[in-house]
Amino acid sequence: MGNVEPSQFLRRPAPGQEKKKTENYSAYLHETLGEPYEFDFTAWAQHYGFTKATRKTLKKQDLTKPEKLLLLKLEDIASIGLTVGEKVLFEEAVRRMKEEATKLRTSKAQKQGCKSDEDNPYSCGTLQEPEDDDIYDDYEDNPDPFGNLPQPKEDCLLPRHLQLPSVSDHPTTVRQTSGAALSGYTRLTSQYVQVREYKNLETGHKGLAMIRALYDCESVEKDELSFKKDDLMELLNDKGDWWKARHVDGREGYVPYNFVALDNTMKSMDWFFGTISRPESEQALKADTAGAGSFLVRESLRGNGLVLSVRGPDEDSEQVFHYKIHSDEGKRCYISSSNVFSTVEDLINYHKVQQDLSKETEDEWEIDPSTIIFDETLGAGQFGEVCKGKWKEKTVVAVKKMKETMDPTEFQAEAAIMKKFKDRNLVKLYAVCTKQKPYLIVMEHMPYGSLLDYLRKDDEDTLGATDLIDMAAQVASGMAYLEKNHFIHRDLAARNILVAERNIVKVSDFGFARLLEDSVYNPKQGTKVPFKWTALEVFTLNRFTIKSDVWSFGILLHEIMTKGEIPYCGMSNQTVVDKIKRGYRLPRDESVPERLYKQMLRCWDESETKRPSFESLQSFLVDYFDDDYTYTT
Repeated sequence: MGNVEPSQFLRRPAPGQEKKKTENYSAYLHETLGEPYEFDFTAWAQHYGFTKATRKTLKKQDLTKPEKLLLLKLEDIASIGLTVGEKVLFEEAVRRMKEEATKLRTSKAQKQGCKSDEDNPYSCGTLQEPEDDDIYDDYEDNPDPFGNLPQPKEDCLLPRHLQLPSVSDHPTTVRQTSGAALSGYTRLTSQYVQVREYKNLETGHKGLAMIRALYDCESVEKDELSFKKDDLMELLNDKGDWWKARHVDGREGYVPYNFVALDNTMKSMDWFFGTISRPESEQALKADTAGAGSFLVRESLRGNGLVLSVRGPDEDSEQVFHYKIHSDEGKRCYISSSNVFSTVEDLINYHKVQQDLSKETEDEWEIDPSTIIFDETLGAGQFGEVCKGKWKEKTVVAVKKMKETMDPTEFQAEAAIMKKFKDRNLVKLYAVCTKQKPYLIVMEHMPYGSLLDYLRKDDEDTLGATDLIDMAAQVASGMAYLEKNHFIHRDLAARNILVAERNIVKVSDFGFARLLEDSVYNPKQGTKVPFKWTALEVFTLNRFTIKSDVWSFGILLHEIMTKGEIPYCGMSNQTVVDKIKRGYRLPRDESVPERLYKQMLRCWDESETKRPSFESLQSFLVDYFDDDYTYTT
């Protein structure tokens, strides 16, 4: 979040409600701006992304007035009763408020002119000399946020990104600092700080790289460089904690290394949040100011890589997805091995602009069948055969033809359901032909066919555990979309998952799919079911729920990890039904890790309510090779 003007969180009081001026933040703003403004707590809280629960907690603690917020200490914040994520946001908001108050005080003092250092320790004079060498928060132990600086306090450390570099790394020439305010509320003690002569030690020439400012910084000494957030500078030397740089406007000077980052590198990007926890990332993305599709990149707390955290695509959803960013010895990175990039920036830019295949007729489903040129037959399903074809002579498609003996209402129901879907892990519908027989469903073409065949053809074992788990995670993602939108598939199996280039997989064959009206679907008598993939309650209670699909997903995991082996091999359908009614479950194959098998057993729990959701399954699989993972039911 960038810096904001003080007026953004101010409002005029209602006529007749103007408060008497007091020595507080509101009064100071009144004096500075020349208007009877009041502090707008709601606007301030919404700007920094506080949830309703956070705002409610602060109101209960009577922490809605800036004069109280400015006096808070870190230990006070810890005792308020906020979650970890809420605490991070609140600390940042209070810190910004302190910066704002400092700037207002400095601005006013500059306008009025300083009579002495004591009148304003931030400008027009030499700062009072503290007694030791620490870095301070100006408001720590200070009963008057608008008064003089507090006395030095032992071991008062700022967050790492706001700490000035250590003086111990500057071995040669000497300069003296005055201790003036830096970035609003940090300062150095007045002492001799050693800095060395700068030249490019690697090349012997000027111009090592371009760096970008991460924060505002006001210079203290003549040889330092002032800059604003996002300013570009040429890096002249980067050894030690004080770097020498040339601003694009021609000025040269020293800059603190932790206030800048190499331009076009990850750490200079607004979406990079550093080392924060999963709950903290979710808190930030669920904030009122974050919309659908908001994202951030964080470092795993376990120190084993990066994670991309993304808020779901629907405006009314607060669901956050977490994707492990895999690294190949620093040479390439990827979320899915089907899309590999040289840098994290390239990965982010790809996913920011990459969209599913778009067609001019996306909302005009009915097309003329003469626009399709048929090619080879790809296979046959429950309701008809599937052919490869070309649409409008340029787009390769898969076309499902309805069987002559089939009830057209069932075929139309499948097309109607597919029209409602918009998810990257579900096979996309392009068009339908229902004006004349044979009825057609035109879909995106998946060139590698069914996942079952794809797995069985892997004779050279090119698919490793990472690939298999990644494909399972993609299926779980598609099913999580159905789960959220109250659809059931009822025929989830490797034969109904299709494969595209680079191991992209999508759920297909929605002939059995249904919209759940009351969370339960009761099939008609005589309905065909895939026995070995079907949940227990279908046979005992004659009902399907989304948790029935979760059961099927457990069987699908067995198919994936065994590369296409038939589940319950050697058993008849009736034998399987009889055995699972008595508590029997598919045994673990040696190719299935123990940890994954435990999840499969959860999918096959007799109690539907104890089975995991597809959302949690997706999260589990995405983070499978990352120690920093959690999942819920």
